[in-house]
Amino acid sequence: MRHFLFVLSILFSFVAAAEVPSETAKEHYNKGVAYKNTGKYKEAQKSLEQALKINPDFGAAWATLGHVHRRTQNYSASLTAYEKAHALNPTSGNLLANLGMAQYRMGKKILAEQTLAKAVEKLPKDADTLANYGTVLRKNGKFQEAVKALEIAELLDPTNVRLLNNLGVAYRSAKLYRKAADAFERAIAKDPNNVSYRFNLGAAYRYGGLTDKAIAAYLKTLTLAPQHPGALFDIALMYKKKKDYTNSIAYFERYTKIKNPQRQHKIRAEHELKALKKAQDGAKK
Repeated sequence: MRHFLFVLSILFSFVAAAEVPSETAKEHYNKGVAYKNTGKYKEAQKSLEQALKINPDFGAAWATLGHVHRRTQNYSASLTAYEKAHALNPTSGNLLANLGMAQYRMGKKILAEQTLAKAVEKLPKDADTLANYGTVLRKNGKFQEAVKALEIAELLDPTNVRLLNNLGVAYRSAKLYRKAADAFERAIAKDPNNVSYRFNLGAAYRYGGLTDKAIAAYLKTLTLAPQHPGALFDIALMYKKKKDYTNSIAYFERYTKIKNPQRQHKIRAEHELKALKKAQDGAKK
């Protein structure tokens, strides 16, 4: 699955009349924020929970706790914390953005799409929110809508290389292979040693029917990551397509020897090897 652009805003915009945290709760909250900012997430969680014990309606503490849980990959607790924060401040676009991604991480893709749509309405010029929305739309099979959201996001933040890669993936999903390749090429220009971008470029060329360019991209991927499963498997298929049985066999054999290959791909690779060796023997006669 590809890399996402998560909204990391810590929310200080809680102005609801119900939220007037005590000084002690504020002190615990401030300590929690300081711990979070230095990567001390256990200490941050403890301080934030102390603040919330004193004042359960401390929205900013709930929001920050949601971020802490996300960083420690406790996605269920993160979702709960963002839900609490959102209930206390339902009009915050930043909270909607964080809540939507928390829902997505818990597999609630349809709900995440709906929440992020509301976030985009409130934050129409926030590139990260638009990018996240586009990625979730793509995951939900809405490829054209995903492309539109990600194109706008790129216009807002043209230097963001991960966003550019996500746009390329959306183009590829929409079968816009030339646009996908262009996006990946531009991402590679900004980050030439990124293995994922190199592999994605190869896949765009492969599905676009540009076999030689796909092989060149996969070879560069394998230069950076010699055991990359996808590149080994795909380049073997590309060589097979060119009837270059020697190279196809070599890469399929390399694939079968990597650690923990996908079971279905390994079975297919072994089947392909038998057929290729038979074809190669027949060509020699």
